[in-house]
Amino acid sequence: FINFYLRRIRRLIPSLIFTILIAYVISYFIFLPEDFINFKNSILYTVFFVGNIYFWKTNDYFSPSTDISPLSHLWSLAIEEQFYLFFPLLIFFIRKNNFLYKNIKSILLLSVFFSFIYTVAEFYHLPVDCPTTNCIEVTNFYWLHTRAWEILAGVSLNLFIINREYFKNQLLNIGFILILFSFLLFDSTYR
Repeated sequence: FINFYLRRIRRLIPSLIFTILIAYVISYFIFLPEDFINFKNSILYTVFFVGNIYFWKTNDYFSPSTDISPLSHLWSLAIEEQFYLFFPLLIFFIRKNNFLYKNIKSILLLSVFFSFIYTVAEFYHLPVDCPTTNCIEVTNFYWLHTRAWEILAGVSLNLFIINREYFKNQLLNIGFILILFSFLLFDSTYR
């Protein structure tokens, strides 16, 4: 665990600090005082990798206000780090249980399925009030439990095709093609 987390820290923290410092300097000169205060508030949440929750409470990612929130794009980093905090611990406990460990691929696939269904079915079951009018859409965008299926799909692919270079390259090509098609097929009416 320690080596895993140290690698993550070495890889992410320098870039994160650099990004925050550059954004701070630029924001200091171009933002109005109220916008600069909001920016400074977002720094603390971003550094502790809960920026997704802060932006969920304060900023509808689908609104123009996102344009004056320089750290709002770091919501996805918060989700990744929350996942990296909980997932290794979950795997550790699964390995301790023989039945769960033998069925780990099935558990991952079921987790992908249920997280995806939860998101698509547009449930809202958080113990806090939603801060926006388009609550489900914004919550599905910002929270770990609604994004878990995406990350777990990657984990599942890694388990099923590990050490098979051909499949990894083909998946990379397919992913690239899908990204290109998304630019061609989708417009502002899709969210």
